[in-house]
Amino acid sequence: MFVWEAAGVMLIGAALYRLGVLQGGRSRAFYARMTLIAYGIAIPLRMIGAAEQMRFDTAPKTLWATAEVSRLAMTLGHVGAVHLLVGTIVGARLLRPFAAAGRTTLSLYVLQTIIGLWILFPPFALGLYGQFGWAALMGIALAINIGLLWLANAYLRAFNIAPVEWAWRSLLERRRLPWRKTRITPAMRTASA
Repeated sequence: MFVWEAAGVMLIGAALYRLGVLQGGRSRAFYARMTLIAYGIAIPLRMIGAAEQMRFDTAPKTLWATAEVSRLAMTLGHVGAVHLLVGTIVGARLLRPFAAAGRTTLSLYVLQTIIGLWILFPPFALGLYGQFGWAALMGIALAINIGLLWLANAYLRAFNIAPVEWAWRSLLERRRLPWRKTRITPAMRTASA
């Protein structure tokens, strides 16, 4: 079941990419409408679902029927809001650190998985499984993500491409891609001028 769900969401993402929505190829008015409509659907559905989950009774719940719709709508609202923010000077500055995370996504995903599943919470490493409540787990997740965001920005100052992305693209292109950034010397600047 989860494979079909993931495949469906990936197809929606591919369609949004093909239509230029994810790249910011639409007008500000389009993103404003998309944000309002998507949040207008998602927020009430999420609130109803949360209220139903917090009701510990046997009354029928609608969350099973609305969870995917609300999740997709919330994601579309976020996409629209990010594009609206990027279109402003303050928003562009605020979101600039996240560009590095976008360029190192697969490596960050692998590193996050290693940290969570192989270092913090397995029985053979630190063995922290079951030791924290939800609030503490959210704090740990936030700390890990802030650390990974800092790491991605620091890494891309010296390198062109993240390790997992480098390996994947090198395999696909059947050649070893350049890894490090090329330092531009004064002689190179003069030659290019």
